[in-house]
Amino acid sequence: MNSNYALHEMLEVHEMAAFKTVCMTKSKTMQALVTDRSSSKFCSKTYNYHSSSFRSSVECCLK
Repeated sequence: MNSNYALHEMLEVHEMAAFKTVCMTKSKTMQALVTDRSSSKFCSKTYNYHSSSFRSSVECCLK
């Protein structure tokens, strides 16, 4: 991470990363547990969304 960021900005990014990680974990876990095909598909889409969003955020911070 760029050292030009203030401490509160780095903490905000850390909080966002932690939240996205929880979302991805929950989506992946629920996908394995649900028996309904549409619910499983929804969990998969949710996981992919949060995963992509997480990667974009990390890439943005590393610039």
